[in-house]
Order: sequence, then structure tokens, then C-alpha cells
Amino acid sequence: MIILGDDSIQCKQIVAIDNFSQVDNSSPDDIIKLNFDIKLLKKLSTNDIECIVVANSIYEVVFANKLKADYILVPKNITTQAQKIADNYMFDSKIIVSISTKKQLEVYATEGIDGVVFT
Repeated sequence: MIILGDDSIQCKQIVAIDNFSQVDNSSPDDIIKLNFDIKLLKKLSTNDIECIVVANSIYEVVFANKLKADYILVPKNITTQAQKIADNYMFDSKIIVSISTKKQLEVYATEGIDGVVFT
């Protein structure tokens, strides 16, 4: 299981951006986080920049994978559905969900979700 954003384990810093010029303010070791945006995602993919795409629908999940997002952060209400689609179509992208407690990690681990990000 992928675990991002937990202070007790070493992981890359997540940097939220709204446009490509903000990538210049990040480190090559950072993970870029962005809301679903096809043009911005294409630029990140072209430059092999690791990213988390916030997807709010199954349409956005499918396209984020197609555009080579490393991680797709989905809302809790579509997490299971998104994971089933990712498994069925053997996505390269990993489905993750935002959590705030270790108990939530246990829930998503038992449901087979690819990963979590602590907020």
C-alpha cells in the first residue's frame, strides 16, 4: 500500500500547483499535486514529473490515467468504483484517497485501495 504525507515515515514532499510555472518553485524530488487539468497534466507527463491528480469523477479518473498521472486522488464516494476500474483496466496510475487517521488507513487497506495520503 502506498502511504504519502505521513510524518512518521520518509516520503516525498507534496507541492500543490495551479499552473506549470509553479513547478519551477519545486524540487525534482517533490510530487506535484494539481486539480484535473488536461493541458497541465500533458506538460507534467511530457517532462516526466511525478504528480497527483485530484479527480472528481470517473471520467477524470480514466483520463488522468491515460495522461500518465502517477497517482489519482479521488473523493471517498467514488474510491471503490475507481479502484475497480483501475484494477480491471490495469491502470499504471495508482488510486489514492485522502485520510486523516491511521484507523482510516486500515479501512482502505482492507478494501484494496492502492494508497492513502495523510492531510
